[in-house]
Amino acid sequence: MRALKIFGCLLLFGVGFACGAVSFVQTQARPLLSARDCFSTEDCMANPELLALLASAGLHLAPGAMPDMVARSPQCIGIRNPRPEARLDLVFFPTRDMRNLLDVTPDDEPYLMGCLALMRKVAEERHLRNWRIFSNGPGMQEIAYLHLHLVED
Repeated sequence: MRALKIFGCLLLFGVGFACGAVSFVQTQARPLLSARDCFSTEDCMANPELLALLASAGLHLAPGAMPDMVARSPQCIGIRNPRPEARLDLVFFPTRDMRNLLDVTPDDEPYLMGCLALMRKVAEERHLRNWRIFSNGPGMQEIAYLHLHLVED
């Protein structure tokens, strides 16, 4: 009986480990997250690397569950910015994990171009006239995952 309980626990652990591995298989390598950082700051969830890891897993496991989604394609997902800085502030995430524009490789280009095409479609559908598109550099990102802003003041 005890051997059966041990086997069940090991099996459950193995299934959990496999599910966790599948969740993060398509993410970029990132620095280890330090629990000490959570104790030294007021908000542990403000860590750009942690937010990027969560965004990457979410985009791969449940892209339809993104909050306030405004547009979606196989290469890109657009959402309303949770902290808008303009009248219209939409954020577009490639479905492939990239840290910033400097990390884009030739394999990433279809995803980046897919985001630009989706942004164009949204701008046309909303009849936007005075818009701009931008991406923040690594030192200015609140989330260490490449995202593009479509903004109209």
